[in-house]
Amino acid sequence: MDNIPKLMKDVPKLMKDVPNLMKDVPNLMKDVPNLKDVPNLMKDVPNLMKNVPNLMKDVPNLMKNVPNLMKDVPNLMKDVPNLMKDVPNLMKMTII
Repeated sequence: MDNIPKLMKDVPKLMKDVPNLMKDVPNLMKDVPNLKDVPNLMKDVPNLMKNVPNLMKDVPNLMKNVPNLMKDVPNLMKDVPNLMKDVPNLMKMTII
């Protein structure tokens, strides 16, 4: 209860933020219909969590490969300038 006077001092500052926060409400409300899927998605969480230990077992083996993969980086970087030359042509192709 000792904190109440201190907290009350902050109220005017917090109230200043309310108009800006209210501006976001319409955009947030647009997302509400999409939230109907959340309960179904949450049902999957326990099953997904069951897989985490198995996935974690693979991490040490994956980490063993990192040094070998890193050895390839300098060679791959050599190709970057040539790849960058192709970007304008690739961009033309992606425009529909």
